[in-house]
Amino acid sequence: MDTHLPFPVAVAFFCVVLSGYLSMAAFWWFTVRRLHGHPEVRNSLGWRPLPGFATLNAAAILTLPRSFARILGIGPLRSLTADAEAIRRNTAPWEQRLGRFAFLTMLASVAWSLVGSYMMNWGMVTGAAIAAGRAATYLLALGALPSLLSYGEARRVRRLKTRGPNKLDDWWAGIMDSLQR
Repeated sequence: MDTHLPFPVAVAFFCVVLSGYLSMAAFWWFTVRRLHGHPEVRNSLGWRPLPGFATLNAAAILTLPRSFARILGIGPLRSLTADAEAIRRNTAPWEQRLGRFAFLTMLASVAWSLVGSYMMNWGMVTGAAIAAGRAATYLLALGALPSLLSYGEARRVRRLKTRGPNKLDDWWAGIMDSLQR
């Protein structure tokens, strides 16, 4: 059994990966460096455990729909993501498109690498079917995530209005305060 990818598929994969890396570097060069100097956005680029995560956070928040970005902005994990409104206010439309393209091509390169590895292990048809099944599972999970988060957040807001904060809310607020320092 031949375990090599066909040449056109390999060239297409290489082009997607290369364009993703180049567009992410251009997005960092033109946008994120400028945003680091802006006082409103400097500290709202999200969690950065390693260099480069500010670029990834900014590109990801520009890729998400505004409604989902709003949910992330009010949720308990807001300190881990970038501030969507501040980034959208301080970027030009071409920078937003560049960020979306960079993030989506990087996601496509990761997905294609999974498909390629399954194809090499299981053959063309079976590997593509396994990769498509896993991708569908991930997409369904991500599709359900905004509704689950908004439902849980709405319940929490209602509970806070009627009964006030409980020990878990106080504990979580302490953790969020320690992360922001």
